[in-house]
Amino acid sequence: ISSDTGKTWDSLGLPLTTISVLTEDSQGRIYASTNEGIYRYVDSTEWEFIGPSASQFDDFLITRSNVFIATASSQGLYRSSDYGRVWEKTTTINSEDVSAMYVDKQNAIYAGTMGNSIFSSSFIGTGWRQTPLGTTGSEITSFTGIDTFLFAGTDEGLYRTSNRGLTWTNITSSTFGGTAHSVAVNSGKEVFVGTNFGLYYSTDYGDSWQAAGLASQQVFHVAIDPSDKIAVSTGDSGIFVSQDNGASWDYAGLAGEDIISMAVNYAGEIFAGGYGGVSRSTDNGLSWIQRTFDNTYVLALATRGRQVFAGTYNGVFTSTNNGDTWSAMSKSGLKTYTVLSLTFDNLGNLVAGIYQGGVYRTLQSYTGVNERDELPGAFVLNQNYPNPFNPSTVIRYLLSVNGNVTLKVYDVLGREVATLVDEFQASGFKSQVFDASGLASGVYFYTLTVVGHDGIMSYTDVKKMLLIR
Repeated sequence: ISSDTGKTWDSLGLPLTTISVLTEDSQGRIYASTNEGIYRYVDSTEWEFIGPSASQFDDFLITRSNVFIATASSQGLYRSSDYGRVWEKTTTINSEDVSAMYVDKQNAIYAGTMGNSIFSSSFIGTGWRQTPLGTTGSEITSFTGIDTFLFAGTDEGLYRTSNRGLTWTNITSSTFGGTAHSVAVNSGKEVFVGTNFGLYYSTDYGDSWQAAGLASQQVFHVAIDPSDKIAVSTGDSGIFVSQDNGASWDYAGLAGEDIISMAVNYAGEIFAGGYGGVSRSTDNGLSWIQRTFDNTYVLALATRGRQVFAGTYNGVFTSTNNGDTWSAMSKSGLKTYTVLSLTFDNLGNLVAGIYQGGVYRTLQSYTGVNERDELPGAFVLNQNYPNPFNPSTVIRYLLSVNGNVTLKVYDVLGREVATLVDEFQASGFKSQVFDASGLASGVYFYTLTVVGHDGIMSYTDVKKMLLIR
């Protein structure tokens, strides 16, 4: 210390420490940030160590309300509100590779990283808690949740928490072992996990598991639409679809394609992302339409109504017409970032996980259908599946309002051959089985008509199907 404008100096102690910051609180007490931690000046050459221990603090400040904040680049941020008696360590996610995300019903965000950790924020990213899983270097691949349970797929197995991420338990079954590439849940609260040995499902929140087919395949992505149709992507074998909870599977195309991301929207349309763009199928994989991007990989996909979002090496691209055309998001597209994961919070904001960049959230809210209990402002009549068929097929449709519904089948001469539905139905996703056992091979048409309470027709549509014996 100098009392003569620096002409002479007297030592105040701490001779073997490196002091990076000197500051004082509102009462005039002096504090020193050192390579050992924080010290408070007592008298003469005496200092009191108040912690916390760290290799070197980059900065130390005291707010007007006497809250102490110390940052160490290798250990995060420390905070004390009682003059250094107790320190709380908070975690930053800004430099993490966020490979998977989930938002629960309380709008808390869970971010899984490529570095074996799950970060959780109690409300839309306002503060983060870090929980390591597995060994260093393992990757969090996916999340899903049901009731009070949250599941995390990793390349070291499947983890579960029932206390909102405070503690996690490895529930990997010896039945499938190893990596849990993707995890999803259907409307019946059954949990599905994609593994190196096919697809497995649990009816008791992961306590026990049963095979759901594709035992010879590596299942990398699992997507389930609101009507419980399951679509999965495999290694080089392409995409497979099941309409009966995995009891049987149909090949849906894209064999040999490098499928990196996948999503299924509210109408059951399948989107697959890879190098160069996004492929879309509206008929359960019988045909695909590809829309290209310039020299980039589509690493993540998310849908909201008829709007589709794609995370790439060059930020976020969006389509407002169900994937027919694409454009880079102009204002919030993160075009200088690699976007590894996408999801929506409960307010409809798009949330993006970034490679070496943490988590970003749009200020704009996107409306549309994403959850099972949401309905769009339009009706949907899906293409029957399978098609062609013999002798039966499933027809699915979506009612946005209650109404009197008829679903009828006609031959090529316009003669009615079957009435599948003729009743009042509540809004929601519906399905009907058409059994054509007594009919000849050929083209048939099915027509859906919905009449509202006021007697005015709300919707009508017709689609073609082919019976081959």
